[in-house]
Amino acid sequence: MVAPAAGLVVLLGYFLLLAHPASAQNSPEGRIQFYKRTSPSDDAYTTNPSPATTQFMNAHWPRLLTFGSYWDQGNKLSWYPNAWFYQDSYAIYTDPSIALFAQLIQQHPDWILKDSSGNRLYINYACGSGTCPQYAANLTDPNGFRAWWISQAQVFFAQSPAFKGMWIDDVNLDLSRVSDGNGNPVVPIDPTTGQPMTNAAWMSDFADFMEQVRTAFPSAEIIHNSLWNLDWTDPNVQREIRAADWINLERGVNDAGLTGGAGYWSLARLLSFIGFIHSLGRNVLLDGEPPASDSDLAREYSAACYLLISNGNDMVGDSSQTPSYWWRGYTSDLGAAAGAFYTWNSLWRRDFAGGMVLVNPPQSSSVTVTLPYPMTRVDGSVVTAVTLGPAEGAVLQGSSPCDVNQDGVLDARDIQQATSQALGVAPCGAADLDHDGKCTVIDVQRVINAVNGGACVSP
Repeated sequence: MVAPAAGLVVLLGYFLLLAHPASAQNSPEGRIQFYKRTSPSDDAYTTNPSPATTQFMNAHWPRLLTFGSYWDQGNKLSWYPNAWFYQDSYAIYTDPSIALFAQLIQQHPDWILKDSSGNRLYINYACGSGTCPQYAANLTDPNGFRAWWISQAQVFFAQSPAFKGMWIDDVNLDLSRVSDGNGNPVVPIDPTTGQPMTNAAWMSDFADFMEQVRTAFPSAEIIHNSLWNLDWTDPNVQREIRAADWINLERGVNDAGLTGGAGYWSLARLLSFIGFIHSLGRNVLLDGEPPASDSDLAREYSAACYLLISNGNDMVGDSSQTPSYWWRGYTSDLGAAAGAFYTWNSLWRRDFAGGMVLVNPPQSSSVTVTLPYPMTRVDGSVVTAVTLGPAEGAVLQGSSPCDVNQDGVLDARDIQQATSQALGVAPCGAADLDHDGKCTVIDVQRVINAVNGGACVSP
C-alpha cells in the first residue's frame, strides 16, 4: 500500500499556489457550491414543475447544465435563470435526421477533418462498425466552422432571458482523440499545409478557438470539459484554461483510474492540477458520474476532496441528485478555511471555522484517528473517532471550545487570547472553559493542552 505522504512532493506546489489565490471568493471555502447536470430522466421535475420544485432547484442548485433546445421549451429560464446550455466544441453530428448538421455537411464538407486517403474522421466516442456519431471538425479556419459554431451559440445568448453560460464539451487539446470509424486514432491532414497535422498545431488551433469564443461572449460563464492529463506548462493549455471560467473534471475524484502516491494518474497530481487552475484565476467543477459516484460513501469522499481544495468559487456535481433525493452533505457549510490542507495522522486534513474534512487517498491503508473534540458527521452522528478506508473521506462539523478566537485552528493565538482574558486585558468570554464565570490560569492551561494535541476539557 502507498501512504498518503508519498504525494507530498507533488502537493508542495499546490500549497504554494493556494497561498496566493488569484481570484476573489464568492463564498466561504467551506460552503459547498453544487451544480447539477440534467438528463432526460430529470424531465419529470423540469417539464411542469410545482412551485416547491422550482424553489428547491433555485435554493440547492446554483447552476444547472441543460440542453438549450429543451430548456427553451416552456420558458424555463423564467423560473430557473442560472442555466448553462451544452455545446460540443468540435462535433459535427452524423445523424442525417438532425437537419442543422445534415445541411452543414452538404454545404461545407471541407469542415470535416480527413485522413490521407480523404476519409472523414471522427471524435472517438461511441464508435463501432466503421462509424461514430460525431465527425471531427476542422478548427484551422477562424472564419469557417469556428465562426459558424459561435453563431449557433449566439442564439442562446441573444434571447431574453438569456442563458447564464455554456458548458463546452470535448475541449480535447490532444490530437489522439481524432479517430476512424472504429475508434482507432488517426492523424488528419492539416488543411492549411496539406501535410499530416502535428499535435502542436492542433493544440494551437484549439486554444485559438477557445479564445475566439471567449472574445465573442466576454460576459458569459464558460465551462470547458477538458483534459487534465496534459503538460500544464504548455502555453496552449494555459490559454485554453484562461479562456474559461471553470474547468470541468468529468469523473471527479471517483474516477477508478486515480491512484495513490504521487504518480502521473494520482489523486495528488489531480489536486495539484486544480491548484494550477486556481493560480491562473480560474475555478473547477469536481463532477461525478454514476455508477462510481452513486453512493453516499462516494459522495462524502467527493465532498471532502472538494472542500480540501475549494477556493470559494469551485463547484461539485452529482447528476443523481433530484428534488426527491437530496444528499444532505451537499448543504454542508464549514465556513472560512483556516488555510490549505496538510497531512495529519496519515490523512489529508483541512480546517475550517466550523469543522474539518479528512481524506484518505486511493490505495492507502485504512486509518483510524481520534478527533481533537466531538464532531458531527453528515448523517448527524456525533463521533470522537473516524476510520477511513482507501478513497474515503469525512466531512465533520463542530468547533473546539479551546478555539478561543474561533478561527478554526488551535494554535498559539488561542493561548494568547485566553491569557489576555485571564489577565483582564480582554473581557472574559470564550476562555471560560469550566463555565464558572471567570477566566483563570486553569482555563489557560486547558487551552495549552489542546494546542499541544491533548483533549480540550470543557467544562
